[in-house]
Amino acid sequence: MGFSEILTITFLITCTATLLGHTYYLWKLAHLKNQSITLRYAKKLFKIQRELAEARFITHAMQHLDPSMWLWEESEFGQEVLFARNKRDRCLYAYMPVTVEMNRPIRHSHLSKNLLFLRQVTVVLQFAEEVELWQLTHRVLFNQSPSDVLQQKSREFHLVSSLAEQDWEFLE
Repeated sequence: MGFSEILTITFLITCTATLLGHTYYLWKLAHLKNQSITLRYAKKLFKIQRELAEARFITHAMQHLDPSMWLWEESEFGQEVLFARNKRDRCLYAYMPVTVEMNRPIRHSHLSKNLLFLRQVTVVLQFAEEVELWQLTHRVLFNQSPSDVLQQKSREFHLVSSLAEQDWEFLE
């Protein structure tokens, strides 16, 4: 094998590797742009579907709350929502803060008089792209803010966006 044949083979291998590298780069760029569009679209759908998700959470919580021990008084959903992607399967999740106020029933008033129990809860919702719906994951994390949860789960999830109260009007 002569020098010119080795040079030709080296040139072909270099061209093929360059072409594959550029193809991968373009695919990755298109994939990231698609994820960005999906995130913006998912946030718009979250704004529309938020009250439905809140109602689902309250319904689910009421089904699992023992009424002989606690009475649900009130809940306040926080305005700042954190969006994160699962690093393994790339699914999009929303972490929504809720403050729940509960009270003891009258028959348990001897345990604590006029006890109002406030609890910080983080509700986890998953975006189902195929049906374009934010779904309750039935994971509720007690006494943790959404940022605390994501900090603890930083190996599994990475923060992709946050949605504060002032951002809601810009999602039109």
